[in-house]
Amino acid sequence: MIRKFISQVDGAEFQYRFNGINLELKSDGCDWSDFIPEDKRAYSEPEYKELMTLLKVVRYEPRLW
Repeated sequence: MIRKFISQVDGAEFQYRFNGINLELKSDGCDWSDFIPEDKRAYSEPEYKELMTLLKVVRYEPRLW
C-alpha cells in the first residue's frame, strides 16, 4: 500500500511503502529507493530519527496479505 508522508523536520512530502522487509521512499520526480537503517549518510540526525520512527510504525502494522 502506497501512502504519503509529510516530514515534520523539513516539510518534505514523499510517498512510502513497506514491502515486508524494507521501507521504500519516493519523492516526486525520483525513483523508489530503500531506506537502509544501517546507512545514515544521506540523512541529517533529525531526518534519520523520523524515518526510523516511520519504519517502526509500518513494520508492526497488521498485514492483510
